[in-house]
Amino acid sequence: MLSEINLLPQKERRSVLFVIVLTIILAVGVIGGTLLSFHYQSLARQKSMKEAEIATIAKEIEIATIQLQEASSKSNVLHYKSIVETVRQLPLRTVAILDDMAAVLPTSGHFYKYEYMDTGEIILTVQFNNLNDVAYYLHELTYADWVKDVEINLVNRVEGNGVSFYRANYNVELDKKAFLLWEGDGVD
Repeated sequence: MLSEINLLPQKERRSVLFVIVLTIILAVGVIGGTLLSFHYQSLARQKSMKEAEIATIAKEIEIATIQLQEASSKSNVLHYKSIVETVRQLPLRTVAILDDMAAVLPTSGHFYKYEYMDTGEIILTVQFNNLNDVAYYLHELTYADWVKDVEINLVNRVEGNGVSFYRANYNVELDKKAFLLWEGDGVD
């Protein structure tokens, strides 16, 4: 008797289920890849639109900044022009004011701080060796014809380097008419 012996392995038949599952997996992969590609392109378009919008906004900010700087410089120019006009309208001879204030100052006194306000008021801090000179200077300012009103606000005793002295704060309201610049007066 004759028998056939085949030692080669036989191929198994693929099942239909394996083919269906493989087809479904490939279809999901293709569909998912396509959707992913469309989503990527959409995000790329959105990114380019946002970049263009950012560039436009940056240009608008630059233009607005330049306009603000121009407006600010024009505003500063107008502000300084108004200051100059105010000074021209009320030209006071400041050197004459200081000369008159120093003329009545006692020999032991000297100006420590001088501040002029637009209202015609001077805030003056004067340093003296004794209280008699503080009172003398107040008296001289009170009776000066170029002073409308004078007040003494504060007198402090200050000690330093073994020496004591007094600082007095005066508020002096000027009679502006006494110090106005007249035509041809020149500038002091």
